[in-house]
Amino acid sequence: MLTNKNGSPETVCWGQEAKAVTYAKYVAAAPIQQAQSPPPKEEQLTDVAIYLRYSSDMQNAATIASQREAILKYCEANKMRIVMEYVDEALSGTNDRRKAFRKMMDDAANGVVRFSVILAYKLDRISRKVSDHLRFREYLEDYGIKIIAVEGNFDDENPEGWLGNLFQIGLSEYYIKNLRRDTLRGLFQNARECKHTGGKPPLGYKLNKETLKLEIDEEQADSVRRIFTMAAEGKTYREIADTLNKMERTNAYGRPFSDFFLDTLKQRKYIGEYVFNLTLPVDKRGRHYRRRYRDESEVIRIPGGVPRIVSDELFYKVQRQLEHRQRIRPNKRRKYLLSGFTRCECGYAMSGSSKPTGRNKNQYYYYRCSCPKTSKHEAHICKNSTISMALLNEFVINSIRSLIHDPEGIVSLINESLTAEGKKANVKLYHIEAAVRNFDERVRKSTPEEWSEILFRLVKEIRVTKEQAELYIRLNAFIKYSESKDLLCMFTKDRIHLRKLAPYVRKKRKEKEGNETETES
Repeated sequence: MLTNKNGSPETVCWGQEAKAVTYAKYVAAAPIQQAQSPPPKEEQLTDVAIYLRYSSDMQNAATIASQREAILKYCEANKMRIVMEYVDEALSGTNDRRKAFRKMMDDAANGVVRFSVILAYKLDRISRKVSDHLRFREYLEDYGIKIIAVEGNFDDENPEGWLGNLFQIGLSEYYIKNLRRDTLRGLFQNARECKHTGGKPPLGYKLNKETLKLEIDEEQADSVRRIFTMAAEGKTYREIADTLNKMERTNAYGRPFSDFFLDTLKQRKYIGEYVFNLTLPVDKRGRHYRRRYRDESEVIRIPGGVPRIVSDELFYKVQRQLEHRQRIRPNKRRKYLLSGFTRCECGYAMSGSSKPTGRNKNQYYYYRCSCPKTSKHEAHICKNSTISMALLNEFVINSIRSLIHDPEGIVSLINESLTAEGKKANVKLYHIEAAVRNFDERVRKSTPEEWSEILFRLVKEIRVTKEQAELYIRLNAFIKYSESKDLLCMFTKDRIHLRKLAPYVRKKRKEKEGNETETES
């Protein structure tokens, strides 16, 4: 008799009966498995960024709220998830000078915020110019990002849809140009009636809000007469400014006078002549053309259109002096590379200047603070001395060269700046290689006098204190559509060392001249 593992007797069967017993044992020993349904698939959502914008101060936050509401409904219906929102308020869509828009383009390129679609209420929220719209769309397509409008959007996957979207942008651009034409027509009509066409009235005038015409402001008009009188006597702009500031006079904006009066001295309204449409409009970068005038046939001139402040005799005497100064000015003007970038610790800009020094009266070029030196503005007076133009230029140029020659360092600085702002720092070397090569080529080929464009692109500001000079460089210049004030790099150099270099430079120069003299002899 056979026994099982427990010691109890076990019956042995053969044939079909044995197969049945074996199968029964297998079924009894096998664990019971219940049929389970497959887990539900997670709903796939498309990550999108939304862009909201309104154009003028006549609109308000309600415009943004209505755009947002329409976009939220669209996202719910089309299984989309909003990961970032970009908002520009009271900014035109005819250009890309919009902070939030540039930030969005920067995030799209750098992958700081990942999204595959940009949603806008209408296509004209992105741009109102056909050329800009096509450029933005092509740029985003390189990163696999589409632009979709909630209202009036056509599927641009087919040619008809692409044409429909293009037609909408064309209508939007036409609307802006037609509106500009109508606005200019109204401005020209106001000009023919000698009405003020906008902006701050010139020094010496105030605006009558009922008639929209200029009237004389007696206190400011006295300042205007003094400016012309002192200019006719041959006084410098600095002397004129110091005199007016000591009298506690202010300019048209209520601030102390600076040492620049050319526009005031050329203002023909002071002899009663109304002038409109004299200068050219802004350029593509939004900058005003200074003293670039239109053809005389396009200018409106109306003698006696505004109250007179200065006599013809005094006005034209000053004009002759200005022309004489222009004629005797040398053709080759000294280039102050850092003018417009350098700012003193007291808050005022530092401007380039020169003066004769030494026994031979050689010209010494330097930067000085433009702070008004008067008792009334004593709180603004700084004790900062002048700084040599050559030494400060050398510091800035060498700092830029050291930055350009270290592309990996640029990447590190950009990522550090992004991290400090709480953004995802994943900029790679290939993101900036093209920009670095471009700047490196310019730096190698440019002389110090040809550095204007490089400085305009790279330098944010140069802050000069008593102890040191600090150079702030725009790191965003290496990445497209990056906001200039977000990514900065600072180089610091002790000003005491800069000043100590001056005797050293003079000593080396004398040694070089002495060696050349010995060689000739």
